[in-house]
Amino acid sequence: MNFFEAQDKAHRRTGFLIGMLTAGLIAMTVGLYFVVMLTVHLVGGWTAMEESRAAKDGGRYRPDAIERWAEIELGTWWSIDVLLVTFGIMLLLVGGGFLFRYLQLRRGGQAVAEMMGGVRLLPDTSDSQQRRALNVVEEMSIASGVPVPPVYEIPDDSINAFAAGHTVDQAAIGLTRGCIALPREELQGVVAHEFSHIFNGDMRLNLRLIAVINGVMVLGITGLLMARYVGWSILMSGGGRRSSNDKGSGLMIAVGIIVLGWMIAAIGFMGTLVARIIQAAISRQREFLADASAVQFTRNPDGIAGALARIAKRPMKTRIAGEA
Repeated sequence: MNFFEAQDKAHRRTGFLIGMLTAGLIAMTVGLYFVVMLTVHLVGGWTAMEESRAAKDGGRYRPDAIERWAEIELGTWWSIDVLLVTFGIMLLLVGGGFLFRYLQLRRGGQAVAEMMGGVRLLPDTSDSQQRRALNVVEEMSIASGVPVPPVYEIPDDSINAFAAGHTVDQAAIGLTRGCIALPREELQGVVAHEFSHIFNGDMRLNLRLIAVINGVMVLGITGLLMARYVGWSILMSGGGRRSSNDKGSGLMIAVGIIVLGWMIAAIGFMGTLVARIIQAAISRQREFLADASAVQFTRNPDGIAGALARIAKRPMKTRIAGEA
């Protein structure tokens, strides 16, 4: 298999995995729809029961607008109104969580490199290894057609590198001290690998995946808060009502909120787990793509292969993995 075939294979698998993630989000929406519909049925059934009890006592139960709407929806499991409510919840929670994380992480690669403790390599450096690293970056910039990004040395003796930044213009490359000390052809392979991440938009893709996962997690956290704080507070206060009948109804509402909260949390956290697995699979395919692209840019398979073999034999683990 040549490097072009390997790249095409990685692209196809990435597209398939993104399709799976989209299908997962649709499945979450369907699951949330049934949770909302169950809530509507519970409220509608409760309203009907209260009206019947009030009629027997010679009184009249006055439901609010939501209760009247829920009673109308009782008996059906399909409602365009409930579907719109579900989309609204997904847009508010998942969309809001996505947007918050996306804007938070949409920073230039230089800011990320500096956050990792990186020091920018300047063209007038007197260090021979740093000068060689800058030359290799310029060579791979020409080979890939990507503008020369700023290069940062990360104070770590392990062999590691990263590309950061939302766009090509914001990109920066970080190389650990151990990586800069590699033989030239191996360093060239590693740098070419990072240029592939820039060229193929992997940084932007990963940023969006992280934002999606955060949005899905917000849904789970919201359900957890409903169950552990809102419902539990009502339950501990005895229903928050004075009369025995109202107290009983308050307790039922509290139990309902707790159950529904845990159902929403289950949907959110299960979705988060699946999304993280898919993200890891996509990341793996992009690494395969970057390895194949490194061979294309350098026309030397021994460079990236030698670097990977050296990393595999080296027992030292990078301390920046957790920070990254």
